[in-house]
Amino acid sequence: MLLAIDAGNSYIKLALFDGPTLVKYGRHPNGTDVRQSFLADVDAAVIGSVVPASTPALINMVRSLYNVDAYVPTSKDPAGIDVDYDPPGTLGIDRLADAVAAAHIAGAPVIAVDMGTATTFNVVSHSLPFREGAGVGRPRFIGGAIAPGVGVLSEVLSSRAAQLPPVEMSRPPSVIAGNSIHALQSGLFYGYASMVDGMVRRLQAELGVDSCPVIATGGGAVAELIAACPSVTQVEPYLTLHGLRLLYEARV
Repeated sequence: MLLAIDAGNSYIKLALFDGPTLVKYGRHPNGTDVRQSFLADVDAAVIGSVVPASTPALINMVRSLYNVDAYVPTSKDPAGIDVDYDPPGTLGIDRLADAVAAAHIAGAPVIAVDMGTATTFNVVSHSLPFREGAGVGRPRFIGGAIAPGVGVLSEVLSSRAAQLPPVEMSRPPSVIAGNSIHALQSGLFYGYASMVDGMVRRLQAELGVDSCPVIATGGGAVAELIAACPSVTQVEPYLTLHGLRLLYEARV
């Protein structure tokens, strides 16, 4: 079975795949000892990390536990998708994995919105055809946008304003709030949802389409918030991990 590891800024996520089927999943805060989480029959591994300092330790962990050398894909040599980014090596592997998985699910054009520590908007279009009359080419990652995640927004707001307490991001009773707690929740919840929908509309306009599939993932993609984002057409909680699996399967 294949072990996929997604090492993000706040959490390490692990998934065990039997072919395309996800059979086990775990999510741990960074710094947690995950060595006992996946004691299984692992014969291959793929690691995607946006924290370069953690990558060698993860490679060594996989080697010591399973006696396999993990595949570490980069955005310089993606398989199955073209990358139009400057320079290609600066594209985070999580964004590439999201784009690969979204294109695999919905084709192109498609937008993947990853609601994590940062909120990333990842846009996949079509490459130009290889020859006249050949139709569209392969899916092509053409860029996107990066914004703060809802958790970061809440932390920054409460840390910079002495009279504003930290609050959980949840839907308030109404947009027009009658107390400070609900006012903060209204700004965070509806403000974030409006940001997502507004960005999607702008991205689709630059793509030249009235609409396209929009796939959300990440810890912020909870049902309550997604319900306030009509631009989101689908939620895939394990999008990044499936993208890492696809990158492993398509490796040269």
